[in-house]
Amino acid sequence: MTSARLAGKRDPSMKKKSSLKLLGARLQTTLDRLRKEHDICGVSLAILKDGVVHAAASGWANAPERIEATPDTLFQVGSISKTFTATLAMQLVDDGLLDLDAPVRQYLPDFVTADQGSATLTVRDLMIHTSGMDGDYLPPDTETGGTAEGYVRGMRKLGQLHSPGEYMAYCNSGYVVLQRIIEVLRNSNWNQLVLERICKPLGITRAITQPTEALRFRMAMGHGAAAKGSWPLAGLAYLPMSMAGAGSVLSMTASGLLLYAQAHMQGPRRTAGKASILSQKSFRAMQTPQVLMPPYSRGTYTHMGLSWFLRPGKGAPAFNHDGGTSQFAFLHALPKQNVAFALFINSPNATLPEELRRAIFTEVAGLPPEPQPALLPAMKFDHQRYVGIYAGIFQTWKVSVGDTGHLKLEIDTKGLPLRMTLNLRAVAPGQFAILNKPQVDQGARILFLGEQDGRAKYCRMGVRMIQRAE
Repeated sequence: MTSARLAGKRDPSMKKKSSLKLLGARLQTTLDRLRKEHDICGVSLAILKDGVVHAAASGWANAPERIEATPDTLFQVGSISKTFTATLAMQLVDDGLLDLDAPVRQYLPDFVTADQGSATLTVRDLMIHTSGMDGDYLPPDTETGGTAEGYVRGMRKLGQLHSPGEYMAYCNSGYVVLQRIIEVLRNSNWNQLVLERICKPLGITRAITQPTEALRFRMAMGHGAAAKGSWPLAGLAYLPMSMAGAGSVLSMTASGLLLYAQAHMQGPRRTAGKASILSQKSFRAMQTPQVLMPPYSRGTYTHMGLSWFLRPGKGAPAFNHDGGTSQFAFLHALPKQNVAFALFINSPNATLPEELRRAIFTEVAGLPPEPQPALLPAMKFDHQRYVGIYAGIFQTWKVSVGDTGHLKLEIDTKGLPLRMTLNLRAVAPGQFAILNKPQVDQGARILFLGEQDGRAKYCRMGVRMIQRAE
């Protein structure tokens, strides 16, 4: 377990030290206990409170090789990379080189998808996930050459889920397009730009943007879940390099990720004569609500900012992003409370991240406990409005009537042995509670949106949406 001060010693608030029970010497004991209770392979946690970072790690970075996880172990940040991509884009805005409301084709004239609607897409649409493109286009690098340029060229066969701006639906593809815009305008590649223009100025020294650099550090590997206490290595160490800007490769320590979060919490600061990574205007813009998300999309987060998920409010505004590859990353920040935390785990678990978020928000940030969501009583509904096949480029969702008369949702991930069956209860028009644990305890919902011949056109779970196929 380690404790250290983050950069920014001029801030008077950083002289304070917290003695709350989740911090200091008790953090290691707590993390060891939680890892065993949740049967997780390896975990790394860093908590920022008033400028002091408390970090601990537990378990295995690589279980078969018995390599322990330490606070200095690098984990993949996954889709948190999107906020780094957005930060690079806002640097271009600061330099007068990028207009968020300009068409994508102004910067990438050859950008084409299978739908003519892509001609009207703006850079802002990419950043706030309102492009309407099928977001989970995941080609192998043999098709793309391992570059964003090759990925974007392959998007010629990608369709639209909806018209630009009609809905907010999470879109990995859009962030690879944004990555490519940045590369063209900077005449450099994303991998170098992240290190040179974000990590280096912030003092994040333990970070990699290419797997070839992994040998320099203790690296976490992704694992599956087998019998209790047994975690086989995941089949892939990294997702395609062509998707780096969307979240396939960037890796760092939990403490390093907090240096980045602190920069977004504090705004412009100069350290040792180095300029801030963004202007005050751009920092604020990234944390300004751009679009309201449908209810139950992201827990307590209700709006989309420029890459950040936001919980607006005068008392405790928060911003967040998570990431998932074969590893899982979680970053939450409360700027007014000067509290943030970064959590990495390298085997699947759906309960620890939310348990820690609630505990840190209450015990470290001093916020009142959030009410536990109640399971509403079942209501009558028209089965035929919702049943059918919903399909996208990456997944197929089959909605049918279950044994109890409620709905059943079967999710099949194309090309991967990932299948899941969820039992649903109608609790409001177009809203179904997920009855499986842990989703039922977290108040998760499936939403049905839109109209197509008197039936729901879209099925939505969290921030992802999929279109009716039949």
